[in-house]
Amino acid sequence: MSVEKPSILIVEDEEIVALDIQTELETLGYDVVGCVRSAEEAIVEAEHRKPDLALMDIQLEGLVDGIEAAREIRCRFDIPIVFLTAYSDEELLSRAEQVQPHGYLVKPFDRRDLKSTLQMAVYKGRVDRQLRRAHADFQAILDAQRQGTVMLDKEGCVTLLNRAAQRILGKEMSAA
Repeated sequence: MSVEKPSILIVEDEEIVALDIQTELETLGYDVVGCVRSAEEAIVEAEHRKPDLALMDIQLEGLVDGIEAAREIRCRFDIPIVFLTAYSDEELLSRAEQVQPHGYLVKPFDRRDLKSTLQMAVYKGRVDRQLRRAHADFQAILDAQRQGTVMLDKEGCVTLLNRAAQRILGKEMSAA
């Protein structure tokens, strides 16, 4: 049984750096599905290639930076992001955190850091997708029930309503 190589989209505006990263990733056993230089290209390639992960520089050519591109890629295509940048000031880290990246590498980085960060990010991305699918399946089962079902947390706050409960209570659950 062969294990499929995780696919990675590299988003880096410095061509030499992108080529070095591509070589390193291929040596580590990843399938590099593309190297792009701008946020706009990253969004197009993410939609087209559907990689397992995007390795995204924050400072990019074009009108949109890597953080905004990452936000769109995560939202529209559910692709995990690992930021790759030479910058790590508090404001930038705060903006990057809002996108909920699966990792953050500061240049220059070594091979071991790259390998461990990407390995954990790909793993977490897969687990997150499995969890969302399981939740959707569970919700579908509950929604098929005619009885109202309400789930509360330990503080008594509603965490889940099936459709019957929403109809009975005249409420809808907001998306998390």
